Amino acid sequence: MHLRERHNETQFTYNIQVLWDRYAARGFGIALMFMLLLLIWFYYTSINIEPLQQEYNSQPIILLNFGEGDGTGKSKGNLAKEGDASTGAKPENPLQDAGKTRSTSSPNDPLSTSNLTAKEDVSAINKTDIDSMKGKGSSIGSGVGTGTGLGNKGTGSGKGMGLGDIEWGGGGNRTVLNKVMPPSPETLTKLVSIKIRFTVLPDGTVGEMRPMTKGDPSLEGVSMKTLKKWKFNRLEADLQMTGTITFTFKPN
Repeated sequence: MHLRERHNETQFTYNIQVLWDRYAARGFGIALMFMLLLLIWFYYTSINIEPLQQEYNSQPIILLNFGEGDGTGKSKGNLAKEGDASTGAKPENPLQDAGKTRSTSSPNDPLSTSNLTAKEDVSAINKTDIDSMKGKGSSIGSGVGTGTGLGNKGTGSGKGMGLGDIEWGGGGNRTVLNKVMPPSPETLTKLVSIKIRFTVLPDGTVGEMRPMTKGDPSLEGVSMKTLKKWKFNRLEADLQMTGTITFTFKPN
């Protein structure tokens, strides 16, 4: 392309001359076809971009029960007040609260055994041959003392398997604040036990309940209706605890 400029005193003009040959025409045609193909491809092709999705990974809380313990862990589930030094009489009702034992006299100080008072010597007149022969060559007790006094502490395994009235499954226990015992029907003729598995909510109320064994539907209904009135201690954490309790119905 050439640009020519011509001007005189009265007129001013531009002349543009485009150089066009077969090579220029061929390149122009190829470029035009390429642009048309691109336009057709973009027209019939759709591009979908999926939105970003957020995934939340949560780990549920699982309460594990490794079986029956020795009664010293958190699974003892005893309704009695902790700290009782002695065991009272076995209650007639297995869900009865433990009571305080009667006060007993404190044992004598074992250290006071060092202050012994000797008896008067037996006079030689009152001695007989038989009495002297009885005590001849005999000794009472060990010749070497251990120095161990009589205290109220000791070691040893306790009685039972450590299971109380409520089995909490090894995940801790809850304190019963209010409980109601189910009444025995008048038509009951034999001893019946109903085992119920229940859930305690964080506010201390009883949630879901279901019988563990197949039994009398009327006794199961009375047991679950009574258990629904129970009240346990409140927890600050949002944690539900599951326990198992057995109600025993005796004939009147």
